[in-house]
Amino acid sequence: MTVAILLVLMAIAVPAIFTIRKNLRQKALDNKAEIIYTAVQNNLTKLRSNGNSAKFAADKATLVEPAPMDADGEKTLYYVTAAQKDAASNAASVVVTTDTIDADLYGHYWVVE
Repeated sequence: MTVAILLVLMAIAVPAIFTIRKNLRQKALDNKAEIIYTAVQNNLTKLRSNGNSAKFAADKATLVEPAPMDADGEKTLYYVTAAQKDAASNAASVVVTTDTIDADLYGHYWVVE
């Protein structure tokens, strides 16, 4: 009888534990994305205020094609990836730098749209 009760409790607890772990992982990823987003926005503001907008101009980023269905029709979307961060001619090398985010995030894969 005790074994049956323990099996029932395990059957209830194991899926809940996996769900909690999945939710915690997603929350950690969301927090990292928010850190990158905030750092990039601050860096773009700093570059614009210093008159360095040409460093992240449209010709230095990749155009999003086709545009997402939920995108504002008046705006053109561009993106940069972590793979482009080492090329000085790319906007990624200016928008996301080692002084804008910590080395752990900088060294992993990211996309900024």
